[in-house]
Amino acid sequence: MIKVSDIYSFIDSVAPYDTQADFDNSGYMIGDKNAEVKKILVALDLTVKVLEEAKQNGADLIVTHHPVIFQPLHSVMCNTVVFDAIQSGVSVISAHTNLDIAENGVNATLIRTLGFNNYVNCESEPFLKIVETEPISSDELVKLVSEKINKHLQFNSVKKTVKKIGFCSGAGSPCLYASIKEGADAFITGEAKYNMFGDADESGILLIAAGHYETENIIVPVLADMLRKQFPETEITESKEKNPVNYFLG
Repeated sequence: MIKVSDIYSFIDSVAPYDTQADFDNSGYMIGDKNAEVKKILVALDLTVKVLEEAKQNGADLIVTHHPVIFQPLHSVMCNTVVFDAIQSGVSVISAHTNLDIAENGVNATLIRTLGFNNYVNCESEPFLKIVETEPISSDELVKLVSEKINKHLQFNSVKKTVKKIGFCSGAGSPCLYASIKEGADAFITGEAKYNMFGDADESGILLIAAGHYETENIIVPVLADMLRKQFPETEITESKEKNPVNYFLG
């Protein structure tokens, strides 16, 4: 019998929970660690729609990247996703920053999705991975990210030949400054503040913000496949969750 704790232990083996950031709340979220697991739904977030999807699929466990309980909860009332998950008896595990930095985690998946293979971990910033590549123009790199990740990306005005790229998915924009110190020609992340594009211009580094959802939801099929290989007797599906951010196309 596969239990919730078995799933937790496997995730811990590939993305150790003791590596999560101090501000994070990865791990057991909701439910019974000793409950039997026959069906798993893998998702980026636990939303009302994702929970409904899990219930319709008969899932015993939801595995998410973003923790459903991140900030302290002062109450758990009806008509909230936490209350409804508890009431439905569905267990929830989250793997957040520990999965971001794992060798086959979110940032590594972003790198591979763009066709790069070899990277090194930045010593001064654990969330930053650095790739050295054959020379590519800044325009070519923007086009690559647009085609592979998100055509609605944001980028600054730096034009240069790119040989060294920093990567940190999601809300990884603070790693821009570590990328500059590492001598990167470009930095790719999910989202960035307005002033960071100006900072990037002044530092001569190409900054590409390709979307939080787009740079992280790519881990869902990867994590689902890892779970399938480890637990072949367990039915594992990927959520049909959509990006909560809409783009106005005119």
